[in-house]
Amino acid sequence: RESVTSFAYPYGDTNGVLMDLLAKADYRLAVTVHPGANPFFAYPLALSRSMIFGDDDIDAFKTKLQTYRQVDLQ
Repeated sequence: RESVTSFAYPYGDTNGVLMDLLAKADYRLAVTVHPGANPFFAYPLALSRSMIFGDDDIDAFKTKLQTYRQVDLQ
């Protein structure tokens, strides 16, 4: 039987105490609902996760998956 190694924070909220408890319980990753990219050095018990809703159209979906923003330098 395999053990559970990932966790989704209820409502995306977390704190240091909870992350310490997950680390001690050998969780490998946990996700918030804070949108954004996860660079290779991101703390695995505080990973960002974009919320996708059923009424999001394809453009909203693409925007939420975008990990960078183009900057116009002119």
